[in-house]
Amino acid sequence: MLLVSAVSACLWVLCPTSVRADACQQDADAAGQGILAQVECHSPSTHVLQDAESVSDSIAETTYSYEPACVRGEGIQGEGFYGCDGQIKCGKKDKGKLFHVWAHDPTGSDEYLGEQCFEPDEAPAPTPQVTQALVLRAFQRIPVPASEVSIQPPGGKTLVNLETIFSTEAAEFTRTIGLLGHRVDLEIWPSRFEWVTGDGASFATDWAGRPWEKGLPMGEYITHLYDDTADVTTRVDTTWAARYRVDGGSWQDVGGTVTIDGEPFDLAVLSAAPHLVG
Repeated sequence: MLLVSAVSACLWVLCPTSVRADACQQDADAAGQGILAQVECHSPSTHVLQDAESVSDSIAETTYSYEPACVRGEGIQGEGFYGCDGQIKCGKKDKGKLFHVWAHDPTGSDEYLGEQCFEPDEAPAPTPQVTQALVLRAFQRIPVPASEVSIQPPGGKTLVNLETIFSTEAAEFTRTIGLLGHRVDLEIWPSRFEWVTGDGASFATDWAGRPWEKGLPMGEYITHLYDDTADVTTRVDTTWAARYRVDGGSWQDVGGTVTIDGEPFDLAVLSAAPHLVG
């Protein structure tokens, strides 16, 4: 079935506040009739992610557009043609409709914010809700330092067939960001370590290891045996997981992780020759 677009006065342009609410509601009604191509609303909101303790930064005028998620087809094609073969249903008893949400920055850049479901009596809001997909995108943009591998024996040298000890330092930390005018708290922790030994081997652990301590058996460490002499480059890649809460609400898991490649560390694998001592 060919669907014809009903485009509001707010489509791809900035509109006064008095216009946007009515236009968004009208377009939502049109969406319920199966003729909507795209809805756009806008409101002042904190769209730029803010780091750590500071949440109060500048407020930018950002527009938000809602494009129906198609069962098949590519949606909008050209001016006013809506080539979507039906809109994806969602929500309670599949009575809602699924939209793709886009943010349009005043600088001219566009950002995809994920999908959002609207029930029949709901209109696309002037400001999108903070969804798990949106939090995941924010989490993926938080700067996380690359882990540095620590190797013992120290000094960048080890021996063939010696249990070489690997460890790193990676600890849980928190961040607070401003997202669509809301305060979002994140607890972030290392969940996986991929140890690249430089001789073609790699292995994963769920802990960061520990430096050598007198009296501890070797089973208490993360170790690797090198078979041949060589100059190798090692590293540890760290995967970070997180949970979040919005405006002090309940904690939820972020539906994804972030993996950061570790800093390279050069290691010389040497052989030891026996010597008699008197």
